[in-house]
Amino acid sequence: MYNRGGKYLPKDNTRVYSIGEFPKVQIQDVVFAPKETGYVNFELNIPDKSWKGLLLGGVMAVPINEESNTVTRKGTILHNDYGMTIPVTLRTDPKAVNTINLRLNTIKPALLVDNTIGVSINVQNTSPGFSDGKLDIAAKIYHKGSKKVLRSKTVKGTSFAPNSNYNFGVSWKGKPLEPGKYHLSWKSTIGGVQNWNFERDFTITNAAAQRLNNQAGFKPNYLWLWILLAVLLVALIVIIAYYYGRKRNQQNNGSAGSQSTSGNRRNRK
Repeated sequence: MYNRGGKYLPKDNTRVYSIGEFPKVQIQDVVFAPKETGYVNFELNIPDKSWKGLLLGGVMAVPINEESNTVTRKGTILHNDYGMTIPVTLRTDPKAVNTINLRLNTIKPALLVDNTIGVSINVQNTSPGFSDGKLDIAAKIYHKGSKKVLRSKTVKGTSFAPNSNYNFGVSWKGKPLEPGKYHLSWKSTIGGVQNWNFERDFTITNAAAQRLNNQAGFKPNYLWLWILLAVLLVALIVIIAYYYGRKRNQQNNGSAGSQSTSGNRRNRK
């Protein structure tokens, strides 16, 4: 298991082992005096079958029997628990593979980690290698068939853990999502030596756009409906005016014709 965006998710489907599987004792209670330093040892059960590449994980240290720090803000009660995670790297081969291999999995509209709406692009490193702060990413989103960039995001010098996947979020910059067909252009590189370019179409449905816009606090925009009703009302008034105008002209023409006929009859007498 690992943590992403406050949620615990199962290990990546390309990962054979996880560091958390190896310790003989998962939890140890250790007591240190104030300002005291010391060592904590973990005995690991390493599988007989070695693995290629690196395993990344960590050891978390949390206080024992310490009450949470409670803070009240605007009627909301927050409980703060403090801890520290110490990173750990394991390998069985000194010449471990340290290159990555990226794969584009899914593209979908989503509520992002920072509670803004946008598009979540799930990218996976299927290799046991690790990009240690050397990966550059540029993602651009277009309306399908358009060459004008609608949304974009660039990240330089990022890292990608071995045998892992994560959601690369492209924010909609505070604007509501609009349903329609879109296109993603993804370019990533490690120093120009390794390159990954992905091109893929995707769709934002009406239901997804409405659901996410509501979650983000956007109120439905009914301006188009009011404009349509106004146009229909004007058209209805024009039709009614034309109908009554034509009917009145017919009545006037009929009255004039009757008067002319009566006059002709009198003249004959």
